[in-house]
Amino acid sequence: MGSKAVSQAVWKPDDSHFGAEFMSTKKYFFRFGAFEIKDGSQIRIWEDKWLGQTTLSKQYPAIYSIVRHKGDTISTVLENNTPNVSFRRSLIGPRLVS
Repeated sequence: MGSKAVSQAVWKPDDSHFGAEFMSTKKYFFRFGAFEIKDGSQIRIWEDKWLGQTTLSKQYPAIYSIVRHKGDTISTVLENNTPNVSFRRSLIGPRLVS
């Protein structure tokens, strides 16, 4: 995992058996936890529960499906006055409907 938070770590095919088992339990662990946002560098904006009872990816699946960087943290997205989010296509018009 290096310097990444547990919420940011992903399983890779060459990881140890322990690492694979740990990553498989991660979704259950985070279901019962809560996050303190602080500077936002440890919370994934789309994939962690930090705003409401579910993730933004589940609240807004059509938007999540076209986000380019799904694992971005809150601090990355909100580091400027304008949110730093990019999409694979335009948010205007009929193509947004999934």
